[in-house]
Formats: sequence, C-alpha cells, structure tokens
Amino acid sequence: MNRRVVLAAVAACLTCFAHAQPQTNVTTPTAWVTQSNVSLAVINDQIDAGFRIVDIEVENANPLTFSATFVQNTGDYAKGWWWYFGQTEQEVNDNLAANNARLIDIEPYETNEGLRFAAVMIHNVGDDFAPQHGWFYGFTGPDIDDWVDANPTFRIIDIQPYFDGGQLRYAIVVISNTGQNASGWWYYYNVSTSFISDRLNDNNARLIDLEETFPDSGTWSCIMVPVDGQAWWWFHGLTSFSDIEPITNQLGARIIDYQRYFANGQLRFAMILRRNTNDLTQNINIPMRNTTDGVSGFLLQRLNGPEFAAINRNFVFEPASLLKTLHHVHAMRQVALGNDALPNLVTLNTQTMPGASCPAPLTPPQFPTLTTTLQQMMGVSSNSHTEAIRQRYGTAAILNTAAALNMVDTELNHTLGCLCSQGVNNWLTLTDLYRLHSAVGAGYVNPFRDEFYNFMRNSLTNNPANGLNNGMPVYQDILDSELASSSLQPAEQTAFRNRVFQATKDGSYTCGGGAIQHRTEGGYLRVPVRQGCVVRDQEFFFGGFVFNATNGVNAANAVNIAMIEMFRDRIRFAIDSWQAEFCCSCEHADINGDQVVDFDDLSTVLSGFGQVGPNLPGDINGDGVVDFEDLSCILSFFGQFCITPG
Repeated sequence: MNRRVVLAAVAACLTCFAHAQPQTNVTTPTAWVTQSNVSLAVINDQIDAGFRIVDIEVENANPLTFSATFVQNTGDYAKGWWWYFGQTEQEVNDNLAANNARLIDIEPYETNEGLRFAAVMIHNVGDDFAPQHGWFYGFTGPDIDDWVDANPTFRIIDIQPYFDGGQLRYAIVVISNTGQNASGWWYYYNVSTSFISDRLNDNNARLIDLEETFPDSGTWSCIMVPVDGQAWWWFHGLTSFSDIEPITNQLGARIIDYQRYFANGQLRFAMILRRNTNDLTQNINIPMRNTTDGVSGFLLQRLNGPEFAAINRNFVFEPASLLKTLHHVHAMRQVALGNDALPNLVTLNTQTMPGASCPAPLTPPQFPTLTTTLQQMMGVSSNSHTEAIRQRYGTAAILNTAAALNMVDTELNHTLGCLCSQGVNNWLTLTDLYRLHSAVGAGYVNPFRDEFYNFMRNSLTNNPANGLNNGMPVYQDILDSELASSSLQPAEQTAFRNRVFQATKDGSYTCGGGAIQHRTEGGYLRVPVRQGCVVRDQEFFFGGFVFNATNGVNAANAVNIAMIEMFRDRIRFAIDSWQAEFCCSCEHADINGDQVVDFDDLSTVLSGFGQVGPNLPGDINGDGVVDFEDLSCILSFFGQFCITPG
C-alpha cells in the first residue's frame, strides 16, 4: 500500500486570513464555466480566455477527456496556479516544490503506463498560505480513518476514490487544521446521498467535495465544513447536462464541484453550488423564488451603464402585454422620423369583449388619434388598440425595429391578448427590453422622449394617460416612506420628489384553466443624485417576470417583490447622496421659515455658536455642531427672499 505526503514546515502567518479551499469559500460574483467530458484543447482554450481550474475530473484516459470547472482568474479569485495531467507521483511533488504550491484537487487515473495523476495547485502564499499541506494516495477507507486519528492537526480538503489494479482506493489532499486555517470538518466515504443529507443537517454543514465511489455504486465520498451564512446548494441525479444552466441561472450560483457519473447504467450529473450574486440580487431572488413556482427573473441596470442586480436576464419568457413596449417604441420612432404624427387618426377595427382578452371585430371602426391609441395601449393596456398599432405598421416592420435595437431574442408570434386561443408564445428577454430603453435614453425617439414615457403607466404622476394602477406596486408609497425616514429637510424632500420619475408596462396571461400563468413588468426609472450642490439625474431600466407559474396571484406578487425592491434600492441610493452631500440653499438659511434670511436667522446661529449636540436650531448642515459652516450658509443668502418649492 502506498502512502505519500509532502509537508512544508513553515512558520504560520499570524496576520493574514487563509482560505484553505478558496474556490469553495469566496462568494464574490465572478464569471465561471463548467466543461463536461471535453478534450484537452477545450480546456486549454478556456484557460487562454483568462480562466483557471478549480475542479478537475478525468473522464477517460484514452482518448483523454476531462470535466472541469473554472473561475475567471481576476479580482478575489486571482491566483498563481498550475495544472498537470499524466503525472507520476514524483512529478507532482517536483512541481509542488518548484512552484511553491499546494494542491487543491488530485485525480488519480489508470493508464497503460500505470497510475497517473491530474493535479490542480495554487501558489502557497498570501491569503492562500497554508503552513503545512500534503497529499496521499493508495488509501483504503480504514487507512483514511487511521491517518485522520493519527494526525488530529490536519484536515482533508479533497477526497478522490479511484481504482488501481481492480482495487478501490482513495487519494486525499490535506492541510494543517490550526491557526487561521482551522475549521470544523467532516469526511465520509462509501455512503448514500440520504446519509449525506442527514449528516449535513446534523452537522449544520455544507459540502465542498462530492465524488461518486465508483460507477453504478450508488455511493459517494464527501467533505463537509460548517455553513458560513452564505448560500449553497447541492444536486444529484440530474438527467442531462442541459439541466444545469437553468438551475444555476435561477439560483444565481456557480458550480464549485461537478460530477458526471452513472446510475443504473444511465448517465447522471451532480454538483455543488455557491452563491454568485451581490447582496441586492440575493435579497430579491430568495423571496421571489419562495413566492412562485414559475421561472423568475429580474434586471436593474443603468441605461447604457452598469448592472446592479440580475437573475435570468437572458431567459426567453412570454412577455404578455409587456411586449407592447416594442409596438410603442416603433410608433414613436415613426413619429420622430416624421413618417407619422401624434394627431393623425388610427383605424380601430377590433374591440375586447367583456371577459375576454383577444380582440374581436368592431363594426363600424373607430378613428382615435395616434396619441389616444398609444395612451390606451400603454396606459390602459388595451389589446384592441395594440392590434390597431400592429395593423398600422405591420408585424415585419415592428420586428425590424426590434432587430435594429439588437433585441435578438424577441419574437411576435401571436396577436397580443390571444395566447390562450392561438397557442404560440411571443418571446422577450429582459436584456432585449433593457436595450430598447437604453436606445430611448440615447435619443432613439427624440424629440418625443417625454411623450414616450408619459404615455406609459406612472404611479408617481397624475397623468390621466396612465390609466388605472391595476395592481402594480405603488411606487409613490415607497418614495414617501423612504423620504420620511431620511434626514432631508421638507424643501429638500420636495425637490427630490419632483425629480423622481418612473414609467413601466406590465403584462399577464392566464391560460389552461389557470394552470399556466405569466406575469411581467418593466420600464424606466429616473432618480436625482447629488454631488455637492450639483444634482444630476441617473436613469435605469428595471424589470421582472414570472414564466409558467401555476398560481397567478403568487406570480404577480413575485414580480412586485422584484420591482419594489429594485425601485427602493435606487431611491435609497439617491437619498443617501443627498444626505452625504450638504448643499446650502436659501431654504436652509431661512431657519425660522418666514421666507427671508434676516437677523432672526443670523441670531439663531450666533446664539448657538460653538454648541455641540443633536437637533440644534443653528446647526443648518446637521453635522451636530453650530460652527462657521452654518454661519457661512446664513451669510451667503443674507437679505434674500426664499420661495419654497411646491
């Protein structure tokens, strides 16, 4: 029986934090890829693209194929690293020494030349430094037990069952379990998935390594560590590799460990996942998923700028009436180009009958203006007015506009309102809708941009074009609540409120006797951000969907959760900028509120000059002290009359 170990007896770093298994502990969002049963060329291409391997599996020795999981080797994941295959024991050890590295994954496999190893190692320095580390192979299960008992200051971070000459053996990677590398941990071999589930619950643990014992065995080996407050998941028994992406996209997760295995002669897949989203995304995604059984997604992104939250942004879903935004932008583009005009009359030859959503013939036709037609389509969500727009310009022309806006996944396959009877979905992604709104923000419908958004539903204004609220989130209530809990003065709150603008379109379908539910909403948000005395508007797209749910109320509530929290996040961000950046105004200097800055206001500051504490009358800027900054504000506006906004 072979037992081999490489130990580095180095003094421990007492001031740095070491991630014993960094690829399983870090939850900063990053790009990642899993390649399944691929050639060496595919692996190398991924590495050349700036990725590094965090989990390697040798699927076949001849021809040589691998499964590998990668992370982008940047930011919190950036490391010096190496990987090798076809190595002897001595070659692995030599590379560890030459690279000043430690193993994070070892894969023994049989070849015609004997046992060989694939190995992944990282530079053993800085935050990744482990004072002692090593690896063994040729162990039986009891050998592992004996070694662990004899070495209580070490722990296993990787376990790999394999066959050598027809005999089941194990390889392990170990590090010293002392100092800042210390962690609770558990290992199990040749156990069932139900046993693993029970131990995870008993130990309040999460998996960091999961390996099938041998093909069709139905048993597994694994390593556990205590849960750390960050989300993680594990799956097994997946029947197709294509099942993986929908799961990781919905959870906002990345794979840290991947297994391609056989059960009863059938190919199956298992994986361990870690959170791969920012806090805002996680805080929206969890309650949204818990509310509906449909596929869900959301996106918050600055127009032509960075993304702030996203789940399933590229998932192709049934948009229902949300797709009317495309009809709307096409019509307004024609107006902007001079090919049509808002006062022009539109032929309305369909109507929506009570209890139905699919437009039916209308005789005689009516002739509303284009303005009224767009208001009815976007504000009241009239399907018959939408059909009038489609007939006016043609399906092909509307889809040409989608193509011009790079809305690559958008399809218009049925008459709006008629999914249940026509049976073929329309399609949209949040990314496509973001591109539409970004184009509007960049001038696509100028000089009619204001009209474009005013015709949409907007719960922040009293524009009659907006129609009924129809169950949409009451954004005004959120805005009022956030301002009320802020430290902004009444005049500042009014100025802030007057610059916030939101316009969205929602949609819904209920088909199959209620068994198929789709809910959507998406649109535009503008918030004022202040730096010093300069206020600039920032513009965002925010949208959400639930696809193929079985409960319409729950689906609508899930979309509302996403929309409300994205709106709230940007409102808080903007309010924080106003609270952090004090700008003296006439209203600030008018301490007694008589709309003139005079000796009464000056006297308040002078009489309290030098005082420290909360809520002082002369503390104009609210920093807890009456000082020269407050006096300067008074003098800047002394003698001026103030007109309070509103």
